Amino acid sequence: LHRQPPIQCPHTRGDEPELGQEGPKEKMRLPRTIQGVIMERIDRLTEDQKMTLQVASVIGPEFSLELLKGVLGSDEREVQGNLQELVRSEFIHQKVYWPDQVFGFRHVLIQEVAYSGLLLQRRKAYHGAVAQLLERLYAGKVGERCEELAFHYSSGENFEKALEYWTLAGNKASRIYAVREAIGYFQAALQALEALPSSRYRLGQRMDVDMKYSFVLSLAGKYEEALSVLRDAERIAEEVEDHGRLMQVCSRMATILFWKGGAWDETSLYQRKAFEL
Repeated sequence: LHRQPPIQCPHTRGDEPELGQEGPKEKMRLPRTIQGVIMERIDRLTEDQKMTLQVASVIGPEFSLELLKGVLGSDEREVQGNLQELVRSEFIHQKVYWPDQVFGFRHVLIQEVAYSGLLLQRRKAYHGAVAQLLERLYAGKVGERCEELAFHYSSGENFEKALEYWTLAGNKASRIYAVREAIGYFQAALQALEALPSSRYRLGQRMDVDMKYSFVLSLAGKYEEALSVLRDAERIAEEVEDHGRLMQVCSRMATILFWKGGAWDETSLYQRKAFEL
C-alpha cells in the first residue's frame, strides 16, 4: 500500500469533449456532486461503521482485517460485522478470503471522501497507529513494507521514523535499479530531515542521504543535479570538518564528473582532494 497521488474524478480531466456551452461549468460542479452523494451515504452509516470506513481509508486503497482490527482496537466479530455491512452497502469489497482477509475500496473517490471526513489530528494519530502496528506485525522483515511505513510515519509527522524508512525504501529501490522510485524516496527522506531540528548528527545524516541521492540521480543521467547535491554535501562536510565524509563526497564528485565527461581538470582536482584526505 503506497502513498496515493491526489485522487481526481475522471470528469475533472481536461481532455474530454465539451458538453455544450455549459461544459466547463458542469465539469467543475460534477466532482463536488459525486463527493456530496458519497458523503451523504457515509453519514447514513452507524458511528461504528463510519469509523471503520474512515480508519480503512487511512490504511490505504486495500487493507487487511488484521491491520484494521488492530488500529481500531475492537473485537474481531464487531469489525467483521461492520465490514460486511460496508460490503453490502457497496463501499468496499472483499478481495482475498484466505489466509488473511483483505478488502478494498470500490472506488478511489470513496476512500478520498471517507479520509477527508477525519479531522487532521485524528488522521495523524491513525497514521501513526498504522505505522506502529505494521512494525509489530512485520518485526524482523520491515524491509518488505518500508514504503508503507515511511508514508504513514510521514503522514503522522513522526519525521525521525519517516527518515529511517524513506532511506530504507531508497536503498531497496537502488539495489534493483528502480531509479525513478529511488529518487522519489530519497527526496522524501531529505524533506523529513528538513522537518527535524538541526544538529551535527542530522548534518551527518543529510550528507549520507545526499550521497545516496546523487548516485541514483547519476544513474538517471541527471549529472548536473547530482553534482549540485554533492556540492551542498561538500560545503556541509567542510563546515563541520567531517573529513571522512568529505573524502567520500570528493570521490563521488570525481566519479560523476568522469561519467559526465568534458571536465577533466575538475575531475582531477577532486581525485587529488579525495586522495589527500
